[in-house]
Amino acid sequence: MQATLTQEVLHNPHTGDKLIFLQDAASTGGTFLEVEAIYQPSKEFAPEHFHPFQQEEFTVLSGKLMTNINGTIREYTAGESFTIPAGTPHGMYNAGTEEARFRWKISPAFGTELFFKKVYQAANQPKQPGLADMLWIIKDFQKEIVFTKIPPRLQPFIFRFILPLLRKRR
Repeated sequence: MQATLTQEVLHNPHTGDKLIFLQDAASTGGTFLEVEAIYQPSKEFAPEHFHPFQQEEFTVLSGKLMTNINGTIREYTAGESFTIPAGTPHGMYNAGTEEARFRWKISPAFGTELFFKKVYQAANQPKQPGLADMLWIIKDFQKEIVFTKIPPRLQPFIFRFILPLLRKRR
């Protein structure tokens, strides 16, 4: 059965980055989510993270993508592909002077689509989201993504006990 293309576009006005949903979880029966990403030039790695139960496959369509996969830094250019196994810490950025475009397949899909929508929705608010705002989003997607800046073993404690206290102080 051929999956339906959704072509929904998410845009981050602060970075200029875009995500275009090519195949959503519904159209693939949850087996994967496929997006085309457009990253603007940057010299900063996205926050290092890993996906406990998901594999990611990338194909660079244009531009340069700098990756840090489990401590190994490498640049990928148009036509090159790479896979990041589940549980592998990584981050990346556009290492070129032009926008970088790449296809990105996440398997299985789980709630990754909703995670992206919430992150981009937060980025589209008048005030950029702070750490507590992002933690509230991440809390609901622990099966999909774990950020390594905060020790992963400490995160359940933060989500259960610290975040509710931060919300009460607002």
